[in-house]
Amino acid sequence: MERDDGLRWFHDKGPDTWRGFCATCGASLFWDMGELSNRLSVAAGTLDDSDSLTTLGHIYLSESGGYYDVQDGLPQFEKGSDGHLEES
Repeated sequence: MERDDGLRWFHDKGPDTWRGFCATCGASLFWDMGELSNRLSVAAGTLDDSDSLTTLGHIYLSESGGYYDVQDGLPQFEKGSDGHLEES
């Protein structure tokens, strides 16, 4: 990303969490946990070349719809992973 003037940030459910959206099309781009984490989550589908990405696990399954049945053998977490999804 070269500029952020095309972003719009909105407060999310958590005490210091924010979601970043494209101001033009409304696409969800980022999720920032603020002081709770030193990471910024980027929506994989927004990257120009996402073919080399690897799924490490599934987080926040407690908030997923009942129609999701995750059965791929990867680690699963009801809430956040607390850093347990580091690539080895």
